[in-house]
Amino acid sequence: MVTNIIKILEIKKIIKNNIKILNDDNHMQANIKMSLINQLNDKLEEEINNYKIAIKIAADHDSFDIAKINIQNIPITKIIKIKDESKRAVDIQNEIIIKTNAEAIKNNLNSKEKEALKFITETLQDINRAAYNTIYTDNKINKFINHLREQQIKEMIANTAKALEEIENTKANIKILHDYKKQKAELSKQLEEEINNYKISIKIAADHDSFDIAKINIQNIPITNITKIKDESKRAIDVQNTITAYLPDNNERYAYALIYLTKILPEENDYTYDKFNIFILNIGLDKTKDMLTHLAKEFSKITTTENTVMSYIKDTSQKSKLNDDLQKAHKDLQKSIRTAFGNGKLPLDTIKQNFKNISFHKFEEIKAQADLILKNQFP
Repeated sequence: MVTNIIKILEIKKIIKNNIKILNDDNHMQANIKMSLINQLNDKLEEEINNYKIAIKIAADHDSFDIAKINIQNIPITKIIKIKDESKRAVDIQNEIIIKTNAEAIKNNLNSKEKEALKFITETLQDINRAAYNTIYTDNKINKFINHLREQQIKEMIANTAKALEEIENTKANIKILHDYKKQKAELSKQLEEEINNYKISIKIAADHDSFDIAKINIQNIPITNITKIKDESKRAIDVQNTITAYLPDNNERYAYALIYLTKILPEENDYTYDKFNIFILNIGLDKTKDMLTHLAKEFSKITTTENTVMSYIKDTSQKSKLNDDLQKAHKDLQKSIRTAFGNGKLPLDTIKQNFKNISFHKFEEIKAQADLILKNQFP
């Protein structure tokens, strides 16, 4: 019979404790706080009084057994609702306090630290990566920040701040690269993939019940792959700005030859754009010019032949046939260049001599055929 009465007394104590928490809080406006506390006290007092009346009515029976059943069956749902209401009020106020404290902590960070923390929190709240952990709500983010405090926040975000700096430097380098360079698109793709991988790593690192362990996991995520892409983009810029831009004499021919090598050496090969950039930077401007001299001279035969075929021949069948021959000649030339270069492992003098031995006679033959067609086209 007394089970529900014991529950009532326990609930009353909980409500009183919640009211005390609200009363002790200094973040809420005084008039709002007093109004809320008064409402809860009035509801509690009224419901306790109603429960006492219900007990008197329930016990008003000749049979003690029936009185007992009546008393134990008195519903306590209304007082439970008051308890839940007081709990919600405390929870809401706690969220406000936690949010206020979190904002104060964030305001003590410098701009780069704020950006790094924002990157982490937005990643943790990203619903597109929900597969990698539970989504952090605003309140959980604020609790995370409150738990760590300023110093541990700084420790956690240091690596992320460095990663964001590397990302911005890489984007700036990629933007400077000429649009015709395939490496530009490749670097952009690599960077985007690595940013995504880094975000996934943050999500996985934070997927832990302990904020302390989540913090350690996040700060220990390596950023070596991002740094590697930044370094590759810097080498590409250095080749463009310190080598390509200063090739002497027939600059366009030399630049065309260098661009051609940059494009074809990584194709059908494990030789990367970056390896070629490292090779060029290591040998320097003068040796690059010496290496390219023969190719720069001979490449004019390619451009002349291509212009003749594509610009002047009107017969589509003949043009298509010559264009097919050109594509085959390019493939053969590219194979010869790759063999001559030997992945950059050969001595430079050997590479230079190998380039000199490369024949461009197929392009000369196609040019001769094109000239004959033009002669018949314009008798």
